[in-house]
Amino acid sequence: MPAPHASNSSPSNRNKRPDMVHWYQPLLLIRIGVRALVATVVGQIADNRELQAMDYRNQDNTWDYSDRDELWFDFVADIGDGWEASHAVASALAQNELSLESVALPRAELLLIGGDLVYPDPSHEAYLSRALSPYQAACESNDDFTADMFAVPGNHDWYDGLHAFQDIFCHDPAEAPEWPFGCWTKRQTHSYFAQQLPHDWWVLAPDAQLDNRVNPSQRAYFRRVSEHMSANARVIVIAPFPNWALVDPDANDAALAWINRLCGSVNARVALVLTGDLHHYSRYESQTSGPALITAGGGGAFLHPTHTLPDSVTLRTFAGADQTTVVEKKTTWPAGSTSRKMTLGNLLFPISNWQLSLFVGFVYTMLAWVLETRLLVGDATVSTLFHNMLENHDGISGTLTRMLAMLPKSPEFALVLLLTALGLTAFNENCSNRVRLLLGTLHTALHLVGLIITYCGAIAVTGWLDAQLNTLSFSFFWFLLSMVVLGGGVGGAVIGVYLSLSLNVFGANLTNAFSSLRLSGYGNFLRMHINTNGELTVHALGIEQPSGDSSNVKAIDSKVVIQ
Repeated sequence: MPAPHASNSSPSNRNKRPDMVHWYQPLLLIRIGVRALVATVVGQIADNRELQAMDYRNQDNTWDYSDRDELWFDFVADIGDGWEASHAVASALAQNELSLESVALPRAELLLIGGDLVYPDPSHEAYLSRALSPYQAACESNDDFTADMFAVPGNHDWYDGLHAFQDIFCHDPAEAPEWPFGCWTKRQTHSYFAQQLPHDWWVLAPDAQLDNRVNPSQRAYFRRVSEHMSANARVIVIAPFPNWALVDPDANDAALAWINRLCGSVNARVALVLTGDLHHYSRYESQTSGPALITAGGGGAFLHPTHTLPDSVTLRTFAGADQTTVVEKKTTWPAGSTSRKMTLGNLLFPISNWQLSLFVGFVYTMLAWVLETRLLVGDATVSTLFHNMLENHDGISGTLTRMLAMLPKSPEFALVLLLTALGLTAFNENCSNRVRLLLGTLHTALHLVGLIITYCGAIAVTGWLDAQLNTLSFSFFWFLLSMVVLGGGVGGAVIGVYLSLSLNVFGANLTNAFSSLRLSGYGNFLRMHINTNGELTVHALGIEQPSGDSSNVKAIDSKVVIQ
């Protein structure tokens, strides 16, 4: 197995084992927001997938495994967050054999990765420390083997225009890679691909970029692939995300629906849809017809909830223009009851996400300062103003009256409040516009209450100090410090309560409410087998808590057999 290029294999890089991403760091939130916005705008103007169509290497980009009598292959998605979580899954994939209660599953010959190979945003350094390193370490602790691997980029991989992903997974030579992926050999030359498997099974893996669109060059490519499919061929589609778990599934199925129509045009059948994006395991199936729909996004990223998943969904994706298919939820992991209890961990938000909590306290402080300094007239000083605040403070009701009286005098406060309301409304996800507006208003109101409580508390604390010390030097400084600290606790608690309520009551903010928890457990992946009779068996496997012990791997669903 070739060694990494010297420039990328220094001990500081190779041995780095990053913790789960702290998503609620203020600067990180700003950075991700800016990169996502830039990537979306630039991606619409200069689509990297169109440039890939001019790549001279392997123009067909179709990989043939059909000469085998049988094939074992794996699917994993959403790797590259916390090192330990990704390594636990990688170690299971690298085991020579996984022994379950009733069956022994040999190691797979092919690995498919379904999107988001690194978090929070892509760079060569991030891929090396969060994605490549765990898989390299997993191979070092197991016997040598060779297997092919292919990956589809997710939205996080696109935040740099796909440049780092292409360098590492498409342009890196297989025989002497600069960025090796353990014992798995990187074969693809494009960010999308197709594979012909034994017994007339096919894999179609489109790259939907950030707009869930199969672009023209990909359409032409997959049409050429479909010409080689025989009638009644069975197709496995790697989808960009589980549209059936979204509020409006038919409005978010463009890529998957197009692939389904393409397969139908040559009498091929979409038999299985695999996806990640949501970091849990779930399986949906139709009682009549249609593919099995499996989300297996537990490759190492933070856990997503399962208790908000609908029991059944009506889809047009796999039916005609005037027809629908009803799919029903069969299994989730973790169980819905366990997932719901986990949400309550957000009540510790001020501690677990203290950076953002202190930032909220700082915002509270600036708002209070803006309001109070509006009362400065003539030669009055801040010190005089502060002592007037202490003398005139008469509880929450009096403070509220005082603040409401000052609002018309402070257009700056009104502007900040409006912008905050707009931001908190846009913050909500996985809900209708009506619910988004309702939740944004509720969140803003809760922070106004938090500001009043913080204001009263800071005055009480500073007043007590002033009384104890008789004359408190720099009293306004101590007031501001009290505002920041108390505001951090109160503001963080407001966010934690809000996230718990919005998820458990309204079913909104799946990502927002669980990324704050940074739960590294419940990793999962799929091990699949096409036997000599052409049957496909899907084994869903899970790791409840990351560790180096392969005995932690267990079946998390009954095996699915597809004819």
